[in-house]
Amino acid sequence: MTGEGFNMKRKIRANRKMTEDDVLRIKGELKRWEMKELGTKLTWDILERFSGFTRPALSAHPEIVDALKLARLALQSDRAAATRASLSRADEIVRENARLAKELAKYKRGEDVWHEKWICIAYNAQARGISIEELTQNIPPNGRR
Repeated sequence: MTGEGFNMKRKIRANRKMTEDDVLRIKGELKRWEMKELGTKLTWDILERFSGFTRPALSAHPEIVDALKLARLALQSDRAAATRASLSRADEIVRENARLAKELAKYKRGEDVWHEKWICIAYNAQARGISIEELTQNIPPNGRR
């Protein structure tokens, strides 16, 4: 994601001192990271690229270091929450899968019981001279209850 003032291709300026305006701009950008406007991963390398200053120059300013820590903490807590939610959802899916497997096994047992009954019916019908076609004829409308 890109935002106002955010440029990942900015050249690193090791030859000039950081001004108070630079510090304020960098802190503003870090605040946007903290608010998750610019992505979910924030490293010193990324900070160097978007600020245009080296890590030593950046870390010489405690307020920038603190803002970076806050932004990282906010991003990390979101990842932890997302991981917990994913694990919770995975557990939910595993439980649902187990429930469905039990339900399927129950229906298969029921199908096996009906299959055995049908075999008995077919055998006894043929032994009495009744064809399968006669057994499977539609019921007349007045024969239904």
